Amino acid sequence: MNPTVALPYWDSTLESRLPDPATTSLFSSHLMGDINSHGNVYGEHFNNWIVNGRRLRREPGRQGQPFTESDIHTIMGKTDLSSILAFTASRPGCPYPTDWTCLEYMNQNTLLWVGGDISEQTTATSDPLFFLHHAFLDYLWESWRQSHQTPDERISLYPIDSPNCSSGDHFAISPMNPFQPLRNIDGLSDAYISQLYTFAPRPMCHGGVDEECHSKYLFCDRSHGYPHCAAKIKPHGPCAGFIRGEKPCMGGVCIEGLCREANMQINQKAAESSRSKHRLRKRDELCFNEHECCSIWGSNGECSTNFEYMSKWCRATCRWCIPSTYDLRIECSDRHSHCSSWTAQGECRKNYLWMTENCRRSCGKCDKHRKDVCKIGQPYDPLSR
Repeated sequence: MNPTVALPYWDSTLESRLPDPATTSLFSSHLMGDINSHGNVYGEHFNNWIVNGRRLRREPGRQGQPFTESDIHTIMGKTDLSSILAFTASRPGCPYPTDWTCLEYMNQNTLLWVGGDISEQTTATSDPLFFLHHAFLDYLWESWRQSHQTPDERISLYPIDSPNCSSGDHFAISPMNPFQPLRNIDGLSDAYISQLYTFAPRPMCHGGVDEECHSKYLFCDRSHGYPHCAAKIKPHGPCAGFIRGEKPCMGGVCIEGLCREANMQINQKAAESSRSKHRLRKRDELCFNEHECCSIWGSNGECSTNFEYMSKWCRATCRWCIPSTYDLRIECSDRHSHCSSWTAQGECRKNYLWMTENCRRSCGKCDKHRKDVCKIGQPYDPLSR
């Protein structure tokens, strides 16, 4: 491998954490291009990006949504290949029901959210963001394979060949156009990962500091459950809700719920005073699980047998960190001092998995025991709850 060659992937959960994801710094002239009132993309790299004789178009936020952490948990919680590589254009007689939480539908949701050329099949690949988004899909697919399949299963298991479920072009032994003599099933080869490329981990800030996100265009969101990296917000974008001393604005400050440019003549002392009221007098607890089934999985030995997944989502159960302000053994409690206020803000639904695990009492989940909800070996779908 040549470490100087890389294709970035776009983890759009970084956008989903914002009050208005469309105001992400990604859609700025410095990165993937700003957007004018007509939907035309412009900026340092996109002023002359032409599609069918006109400028590249995007219309973010009109429909669909970017990936969310709940989406990632849903994908990684699936245990059957047919629920990952699902049939999305089946005919009557296909034995597999439509799975609206499969990877393909989530992919389309994000393309619809970006809007413009990327949301149309005939022009989608004209937007460079298409390839960065699909690189993230590849990351999710490979993460699922590593977590749920043996080496032999990874290179041999393929969805059934059925004309009622998909076009023959998608069958296992059909040619991988235009890369003949390769067949579709050859795409399962481990050679891609072992010989050609590997994936960098998603941006995480378990310690609660911006520097862990490794980009000046990201910050650590500490106000909505467990700390997560998030995209910074463009000037004039809404920034309300970040109450724990974050700096969510790109090249500016958050004043009265909006990102203001740093060169504006604003009373900075007043802004500092407003932010300082919300700074913590002591460091908050930072050791949490991110899934309500962690204790059940941990008791089944998953901390060692499913290391990659558990090390990300079940850090407290697997003792990769030790909580100092709550007892992990208590079935129903609020593990964070802000559980009640987050519940009032609707986080029990918007941040379902983390809140159900760590704000169980405030979210009204005490009537269900984890051992009854989390069945070993069964897929977990939070959207059905």
